[in-house]
Order: sequence, then structure tokens, then C-alpha cells
Amino acid sequence: MCDIKVLFVILSVSLTNALPISPSNNKLTPFFLQQVNLIESPHSPSLDGQLLNQAYLDLLPVDRLLYTYYQNANISVEGIEPLGGWESPYSDIRGVFLAFYLQALAKAYLAYNDTRQLAKAYYLVEQLYRVQQILNESGFLAAWPSEHLRKLERLEKVWAPIYCYEKLLRGLSDMSTLTGLTLAGTMMHDMLEYLYTWVDHCIKTYPISHWQTMIFSTTDYEYGGISDFLYEQYGLTGDRRFFWMAQQFEDGQFLGALSLNADFLTGLHANSHVPPVLGGGRRYAVTGEPEYRVMLENFYSIVWNNHTYSTGGSNGGNGSVGFYQQEHYSDANLLSQTLWNNNQEFCVQYNMLKVIRVLIEWTGDVEYANAYERVFVNSIWGTQDPSEPGHMLYSYPLGANVISGVVTLQP
Repeated sequence: MCDIKVLFVILSVSLTNALPISPSNNKLTPFFLQQVNLIESPHSPSLDGQLLNQAYLDLLPVDRLLYTYYQNANISVEGIEPLGGWESPYSDIRGVFLAFYLQALAKAYLAYNDTRQLAKAYYLVEQLYRVQQILNESGFLAAWPSEHLRKLERLEKVWAPIYCYEKLLRGLSDMSTLTGLTLAGTMMHDMLEYLYTWVDHCIKTYPISHWQTMIFSTTDYEYGGISDFLYEQYGLTGDRRFFWMAQQFEDGQFLGALSLNADFLTGLHANSHVPPVLGGGRRYAVTGEPEYRVMLENFYSIVWNNHTYSTGGSNGGNGSVGFYQQEHYSDANLLSQTLWNNNQEFCVQYNMLKVIRVLIEWTGDVEYANAYERVFVNSIWGTQDPSEPGHMLYSYPLGANVISGVVTLQP
């Protein structure tokens, strides 16, 4: 069984951005990152993982991370080698890793007072500001052209521009709130102004059915946690435009079914559907609308009871009965048919930890603390190569006599 006090220390040093309900409405409140230090002990996987992560941050050459941003603004990239994979200049989601990197640098500075990481973060933000100014598109900032949003409007194939935009918003937000860099906050505000203008244009120009197809019904519609972020900004600023925008990114059909406790997850892409649930939880946090709390509680119950392996992982792999596809939810309670080398995608488990964290804060219930511990041990600690930074398991092998290759994140 999990000691909930120990668990909440782990919560504090592993994930941030909890839902901002006032402490009087929460049973538990996490520590701030700078209040917790991990000390050496004979066996400390948390400290070991932290040191590996710090080493990985030092491996990454910042100018290579900026390559596609420079390219988008016609800034010379002579002498800079581009990254590959999803960060390739030919990838629709290029530039998104830099957003995650900004968050990591900000949290590294806060957690360890690592001024080296802060200096890198400041440099990156300054260069992104340079790109934003050169693009001169009313606040737009990305490593890909704003034409990707026009493609979305035309229902042409384009991979996850809203997801990428939201991640950069979060990276700048963390730089502003965690390090005090006001330039990052200004850039984030300008990006939000651009987003509001675009959403307002789409809602006024197209039928609502067209907007819903754009956001919710395309093949690669991972629109990320944009509603979560916008409700958070509404809670912080009181700006009703953020609340209105967040509403436009709510999938009413999906959230409505969850409020009725209906399990219809089979065949859905898992990582596309956890962040909108967090958005609903954030809405409850800032408005107190009880149906949104019920929705999040129901989602956890459905996933945990019907779609979760003994490891805590919750999305299926290949199988022989019913619907099974990597990164998707399989048939309820038929998990034994899905055991292969590509179960429980890391990103899904990371987002499920956020859902469980919310429930821990709301209730203080040790049931959720035990669930968090199970997912964290198997899906965070258990996926990191302890001998070399940057080597992770992307999916967990649960089948008999199967292996899963290690993803090498070093550029």
C-alpha cells in the first residue's frame, strides 16, 4: 500500500500544473518543486532518474532545436544540422520538442536551482522572440507556417497543429511563471491573441459542423490539452475570451457520454482523449460545475476498471479478438488478448498520471494514491534506461517472449 505523504512528495517532484482549485476545496495540496530535495540513498530510483534527466538536458544542442524555427522565419541555418524523426524539417509537428524542453529547463531550474539550465532557457526564449517578430503574423509562433491552420480549415491532411501550438504556449507559460521571465509571458499572450482571432474567424465563417470536423473528426486530430490550458488562463486572468475559446475545443459528445458513465472507449486513440478530460476537470476547477467533476471521475473509473493492465497501463496493442490497435483502447475486459510488444504507450500513462493526480488532490483517497504509484513505478521509472540518458521505452512489452526496442532520444 502507498503512503500518501510519500506519494505526494513524488507528485511534487514529477508533475506540476495541478488544477487550481482553492486549497479549501482540495483535500490535499502538493509541495512546490523548490520545497523538495531528493537525497542520496542506497536505492533511490527517483534521484537516479532525476540525475539522468539532468544529464539528458545537457546533451541537447540548443541551436539544433531551433533549426526549424529559424527555417520558418528565413533565418540562416548555415552550419546547423537539423534533427531527425518528428523534429525533421519535413515533419508536420516539427518544433514541438522545444516546447517540452522549455518546460523541462524551467522545472530543472526550480527544482535544483540549476542556473546553467536557466541560461539555456533564456537564450531559447530570446531566439523564439526573434522568430516571432520576423514572422510578424499578429503573434503567431511555430516551427511550421500558419498555412497549416488554413489546411485544417480546408480539411486537408495536416498533423496536429493545435497540439503543437498548445505545447509551445505551455512552454512559454512555464518559463514565465516558474522563472519569472516576463518576455515569455508577453510572447504567450501574443500567441493567444492570434489563436483567438483564428478561432473567432472559423466560428463566424463555417457551420459548427465544419468546425467540429476540423477539430474532432480528422484522422490526426490530437488537439492536445488546449481546453485545459485555456480554462487555466481564464482562471488566472478572468478573460472571458479564454473561456469562450476553451468551450470551442470541448468535444461535447465525448464528454457528455462520460458524464453518463458510458464506456465507449473501444477503438478510440487513447492519447487524443485523456487531455480533453483534463480540460473538463480544469473547467470544474474554475467554475465549480459539478458535471465536469463527475465526467473526470467516470473516465478514471472506466479506464481503470475496464481497460487497464496489472501494470497500470491503459492502452492496448495488437491482438486476435475485437478491435486492437497500438495506442488505441481495446475492447473492455479483454486485455489478455492484446498482450504484445507495443502496449501502454508512454504518453498515455503520463497523461493518466495527471488525471489520477487531480483525483488525489480533490479527495485525498488512498485508492488513487495506490493507482498513481502503480502507474508511476511501471510507466515512468520502468521505462528509463538506468545506465544512459536519453534511452526510453516508448511502449511497454507485456506479451510472453517479446521485446520492445529502446527509443534513442539523443540527437
